[in-house]
Amino acid sequence: MQRDDDYLRELMLRMEASDSWLHDYRLVERTWCQPINSREFYHKKLLVQAGLLEVQPCGTKVWMTNDGHDFCANTRTSEIWNGAKAAAGQATGASVKVLARVAEALVIQKIRDLTGLDI
Repeated sequence: MQRDDDYLRELMLRMEASDSWLHDYRLVERTWCQPINSREFYHKKLLVQAGLLEVQPCGTKVWMTNDGHDFCANTRTSEIWNGAKAAAGQATGASVKVLARVAEALVIQKIRDLTGLDI
């Protein structure tokens, strides 16, 4: 299965918009131990590996880390997200962490352009 960066972002934004801070992680049918939604489970696992989600010790729930909230804040607008993907695409792809850093750099540049602040 290939990583889908748009789906990663969608999962993060959906979790952030939820009223709950804990989200299902295992997503397994108890009877057959088969993933109910293997795409969602796989992508949540990638988000855990990237440090954007953390897994409960029992392994059934996840929550967003501070880096996860920063990722959502920096990629919330399509303008920034598409810009980050375009910049990463010019470098023939990028990790989730690099996409997050590019998005952050674009947000910082936008703040500089709007305010003149040197941050």
